[in-house]
Amino acid sequence: MVSADSLQYVDGAEALLNGSATAHFDFRKPGYSMVLAGAALLFGNMGWGAVVLNHAFQALLPLAAYGMGLQIYSRFAGWLAAVFAMCLLQSEFRAERIMSEAVYATLASFGMLLYLRGLALSRPSENQNENRRVATTCSPSWFLAAGAFLGAAWLTRPAAIALIAASIVLLLWTGRHNYRPGIQSLACFLFPLAAAGILECSINHRFAGAFRPGTNTLGPALLMRARAYLGLPWTDSEAAQGCLALLPERSPEDAYLVNRHDTWVAWYRATHDRGWDEWEVNRLMRTAALEMIASHPREALSNSAKIFARCLLRRTDGPTLSRVPEERRRSEIPPDASNPTFEAEDKAYFPWALPKRSPGEAAILTARMLNAGRRPAPLGTEPWRTLGSIAAHPLMFDALQIVRDLARVWPGFALLFCGPLALNRRACGFLILAYLLDAIVVATMLSSDHDLARYQYVWLTMDAALTAALFAAVLERSFRPSSPAPATLR
Repeated sequence: MVSADSLQYVDGAEALLNGSATAHFDFRKPGYSMVLAGAALLFGNMGWGAVVLNHAFQALLPLAAYGMGLQIYSRFAGWLAAVFAMCLLQSEFRAERIMSEAVYATLASFGMLLYLRGLALSRPSENQNENRRVATTCSPSWFLAAGAFLGAAWLTRPAAIALIAASIVLLLWTGRHNYRPGIQSLACFLFPLAAAGILECSINHRFAGAFRPGTNTLGPALLMRARAYLGLPWTDSEAAQGCLALLPERSPEDAYLVNRHDTWVAWYRATHDRGWDEWEVNRLMRTAALEMIASHPREALSNSAKIFARCLLRRTDGPTLSRVPEERRRSEIPPDASNPTFEAEDKAYFPWALPKRSPGEAAILTARMLNAGRRPAPLGTEPWRTLGSIAAHPLMFDALQIVRDLARVWPGFALLFCGPLALNRRACGFLILAYLLDAIVVATMLSSDHDLARYQYVWLTMDAALTAALFAAVLERSFRPSSPAPATLR
């Protein structure tokens, strides 16, 4: 399945494979483009080859869920978490798109698993002289591996900043009584993260001539949130006037509000037509958005609080949170009549998807992607069609639906009762902090209601592990009330 965002990833991948082309990663991060380049080298195309690689990454998620369930409570919780993850993934179709969610979810999940393992091995012991508990052991190799996975996740999606921040805070907290092991663990964790940051800056220096990370679409995302989502009015500032000048066909009342793709049209015109620097455009849009939010803090905070609550409660349904009524929506700004016709979804957005390319080049790339997607994959019919028919049988579907309903029990119950249930408190403390920080990031950046499910998908393994630990602990206490604590807690 091809989307306009896929063009940006594939364009970067083709530039990496073609030494004479110029790759542009000051807009999107390079991690997923590297994965697509690997798909092209392995399978000869980025159509079904990319989808196969996405599914290969996603197939590892139950394994990560098993490891997390084991670290949080017990082996039974691990097996139950793997079953929950497999059943939940059956209803997910993220891997079918040439998008980075499946790869990011896998890298982030294994990064968290390795981090939790490092925490479990960094055990406190009694200090008889000072009569307190201090950390006397550390596992730098586990934190080094965790940093490598989370660094790769950061190169794939900027949302990894919440996990990285939670990891650093907990390492500082656990090492506060004994600095040497704490500093050693923190240094091992930060080393691959710094290497990932240097790699991203080096790639941009090689192709864009500037040693800096990508903008991560921060400015456009904030502008979409302020206008197309919150519907905030413009301020009388230079940044606001600069943004309005990029969309002369829209009135100030409609610009960037009636269609969220207006932001990408303006981004394209600023970078491609006017030759502005990516960071200059990002700064302009970010400044205009923050000025609107600062002038209407009550509306922004109220909306952010509702999104924050939905993130923590794992709710993607309910009434829309956007303050812009549907009757205000308009169609996308079309490209010039001379531009080619596109055949994929988001047609009017496709010509604006590549700020450093012409609409014609975007059309050629889209055609190549669609042709690659039409090529039949090896084993594309059997045995997968037979397995799909078995899973789709009404009896099997109903049975799996029961398991999915159990897996969707709110994982927050496990965190709230981690003490009485004798769950791993360090792991639960880390997950609480990570959940809170991620919810803050989403609540301040969300620009579309339907994106909330996409942001929550990447937490599937962690949610499955917590829910499985909850059921495992309750069942164990129901049948063996006097059972000892699991081995992971001793």
